[in-house]
Amino acid sequence: MARFIDPFYTNNFLDANIFDEIGDGKEAVQEILRIYDQESITLILPYSVQAELEDPNTPTAVKKASQQFIYSIQVSLTEGEKKLYEKLLAVVTGDSKPQNIARDLFHVFEAQKNGGGHFITRDKRLLKRGDAIADLLGVEVLTPEAFVAKVREAQARSEEFERRKKEFERGA
Repeated sequence: MARFIDPFYTNNFLDANIFDEIGDGKEAVQEILRIYDQESITLILPYSVQAELEDPNTPTAVKKASQQFIYSIQVSLTEGEKKLYEKLLAVVTGDSKPQNIARDLFHVFEAQKNGGGHFITRDKRLLKRGDAIADLLGVEVLTPEAFVAKVREAQARSEEFERRKKEFERGA
């Protein structure tokens, strides 16, 4: 069984493509925003998506929706991080051309560098390679629906822990 990464105790990163759905009112993304507003969960944007969101062709609703979030800050990669990113590119791309996925993969790498446990995206290429990414970076690549399910699972685990704790305290 894979280890459970609790979304309440890690940084969770959003891909730029999620903001298209905020503007469209998609249910799972709206639920993520509700959780963000009401339940003390951390959502961050990798600095590397900022240029995508600031592009003149980006719809105004998308730009506006992204303004409520903070961005990670760009810092230089160490030699070890450069090697890890190169390894990630090699493993994830296989025989494909790295330039086809390199920029999007760097968003996930940036999430890992900043304590990310989850990277929420609709990018099918990243989602398809999620297991390999998780093995190397320890970051789960999830759809918005899967992330909402993960939050619900974390809440259920917390409630179960509290129930058992009370039970133990009564019996002690």
